[in-house]
This record gives sequence, C-alpha cells and structure tokens, in this order.
Amino acid sequence: MQLKKLVQKFLRNRLGLTLPKKNGSRFQTKDVAQQIIGAILFASPFIITQELWELAFSLNLTRIIILLTSTVINSILIVYFAEYQKLKKEIEGFDLLRVPIRLISLLVVSYTVSTTLLWTIGVIGIKIVNPIWSIKLVILTSFFASIGAATADIIK
Repeated sequence: MQLKKLVQKFLRNRLGLTLPKKNGSRFQTKDVAQQIIGAILFASPFIITQELWELAFSLNLTRIIILLTSTVINSILIVYFAEYQKLKKEIEGFDLLRVPIRLISLLVVSYTVSTTLLWTIGVIGIKIVNPIWSIKLVILTSFFASIGAATADIIK
C-alpha cells in the first residue's frame, strides 16, 4: 500500500498525473464494437462513389503519406481532445497507458472495415484489380472510416 502511495505522489508531484480509478472507463470490447459501427457508417457513403476510386488512382506517394499521417493525427486529436479531456475528471488524471491500445484499435478497425467493405461490394477484386490502386483506395477510405470510428468511440 505504501508503494502505491509513493507512486501516486511521484506521478502527481513530478508529472502532474494520477493513477486512474477503476470505474469502467478502461478500453473494452464494446469500444471496438463502437469503432466498427462508426467506421462502417461513416465510410459507407464514400466507398461507393466512382469519383473517390478515380481520385485514389491519381494519388501520388506524397499525397498517400500525407493521408496516412492525417489519419493518425486526426485519430490522436479526436481521442485526446474529445475523449480524454472528458475522462480526465473521471479518472483523476491523464492515463497515458490506455491511449496506444485505443489508437491502435481505431486504426486497425478503420483499415479493416475499409478493406472489407470495398471487397464485399466488389470494388476491390472486380472493378479494381490493380493492387497499388486498391491500396491507395483503402488508404483514402480509411481516412473517413477513422473519423467515424473515433467519433463513435467517444460517444458513451
């Protein structure tokens, strides 16, 4: 018990952090389910438009890297500044250990949902058989899916 108090004191005094309470605010499977639903709802309208397919085809490497970076940055911003600012009061501090799991899950869900939806409706594999074009399309649609997944995840 003394060790826990020492750790809490160090975190509070040196880093401005406190250990979280166990109040159900941890990342759970229901959060993944929310991410999946949000990614599907937000990405679905985008994946069925031929204009988006053609836009993906014309993207160069620089724009692809910018899209990948934007997807990660937007996910971080939504999770940090919407979710964790709200949770700060509930967990009495900023829990840095939970963020990577939530972000990794969010990105995996976004790319998996995009790929699955594009393949299921026949865009990848039937309409688009070029693997590079398919990857570009997945990256482009995942940008939108990640916004939907992150938004759905922060709604409790």
